[in-house]
Amino acid sequence: PGDGPPSQVTPSPASPAAITLNPALAEASVKAVEVELARHVGPMARVLVKRAARTSASLRELVRAVEIEIEDAAARRAFRTAMEKLR
Repeated sequence: PGDGPPSQVTPSPASPAAITLNPALAEASVKAVEVELARHVGPMARVLVKRAARTSASLRELVRAVEIEIEDAAARRAFRTAMEKLR
């Protein structure tokens, strides 16, 4: 009676509808960052970009926030070059 292990509550992940992007960032630009980042880090790019977009005040800030996820220096430079075309 009550001697078993305590029950654990696992928080549910936020649904995509619960994520609010910074209105200063155009949705198309955020998607372009996501697509380009995915070339370097894979499908995790979506989560990384959405998370960073909530607090980034500009596209430049968003790019800086996510580029650190690219380990290879040459790939990081390629990502930056591709992102320069968005501005």
